Amino acid sequence: MTTDDAQNSREELLAEIHRLRRQIELLEGARTGAVASNSDPKAEEAERLELEDQLRQSQKMEAVGRLAGGIAHDFNNLLTAILGFADVLGERLIGDEEACADLEEIRRAGETAASVTRQLLAFSRRQMISPRILVLNPIVTRSNRMLLGMIGENLTLSFTPDPALWEVCIDPAQVDQVLVNLSVNARDAMPQVGKLSLRTQNINVDGERCHGCGVRFDGEYVLLEVSDTGAGMDDVTISRLFEPFFTTKGKGTGLGLATVHGIVHQNNGHQVVSSVMGEGTRFQIFFPRSHGTDAARPDSGQLPQVAGGETVIVAEDQEVVQRLVVRMLEDSGYRVLAAGDGEEALRRAEKLEGAVDLLVTDVVMPNLNGKQLYDRLFNRWPELRVLYMSGYSGDSIAQHAALSPEACFIQKPFTAKALLRKVREALESPSGNG
Repeated sequence: MTTDDAQNSREELLAEIHRLRRQIELLEGARTGAVASNSDPKAEEAERLELEDQLRQSQKMEAVGRLAGGIAHDFNNLLTAILGFADVLGERLIGDEEACADLEEIRRAGETAASVTRQLLAFSRRQMISPRILVLNPIVTRSNRMLLGMIGENLTLSFTPDPALWEVCIDPAQVDQVLVNLSVNARDAMPQVGKLSLRTQNINVDGERCHGCGVRFDGEYVLLEVSDTGAGMDDVTISRLFEPFFTTKGKGTGLGLATVHGIVHQNNGHQVVSSVMGEGTRFQIFFPRSHGTDAARPDSGQLPQVAGGETVIVAEDQEVVQRLVVRMLEDSGYRVLAAGDGEEALRRAEKLEGAVDLLVTDVVMPNLNGKQLYDRLFNRWPELRVLYMSGYSGDSIAQHAALSPEACFIQKPFTAKALLRKVREALESPSGNG
């Protein structure tokens, strides 16, 4: 995370803290008589304590989320190099079965690490998503067979759908993630026998309190409920339930429920948890009702992956990632100029006599970010295309770097095939795609 990103994050968090503190001060003033009020002093004190608890929860989850997102970003840079050079080396080892088997183990380990970073990005609400308008019932029904195989024969599964369920706007893959993580959690709470129950329902919420962020919410929501008849949890466990790496099982990463928290809040939802020791646990997920149109982008279609000798500038401040991208592009026939940051890329571009066809650039770089670099180069070559790279997700980067909705973007880590396809997509895209 850059200094600017850290500063922006700090300012956003401070603004939220100041807002909550002001509410607390007003309530404190009312309690001490500084503000005229006819309210019940005991009720005011209870509300003040609730706001203080909300402030602490908001600060904790926001801080941990930003830390998790920063860790995922750094690991994605490393994993890009590990998985990318594994692909490059694999092309040279074809025919050597023993070496290829060893290389496959490296690739599997890298992909496992990449899945952990995806969970961290989900918790910090920075994972890539493709939301669209849908009804949850078909997705839950489709997932039942998968869930049955996952929870085992000793447990029973039931689903009670609301036949007139409202629409929500969400990536269907995220619904599957929520169902899998909550079902695994329920399965582990019922090691012998038990029942896992799924339910959907339209609901008008009035002042319910979210266990993820502490705020109270109301309005029209679609409820996705997952309940079990397992061991249950005490209040101390529930209070830490959505923290990453927190687990009471003695196994696993402790990221399952943290992932659920991130997905729910990335989609403007909330969660409520109730549990009784020895009787079971109920997770209630509230997704806001959607009245909009389909949010999915149209498929871009199949694009050629064959290089035509185009000139590409690669700007990447992580040296190992820069070497990898240059290697992949040169092996595919592109003419490549490499730069360690935006200012070096400008200096190299000034010495060129011909035009540059494509800029492949990291978004977050010191001094000059990828968007600023593209804007400077675009003034010289109006037909220039751009492909942005980052260890953060597209949504998070778009917010911080003001990328256009049409911008071509690839998230780290990526394979050689994925990079080359994105390069062709960028080169074939309309002018001004930055």
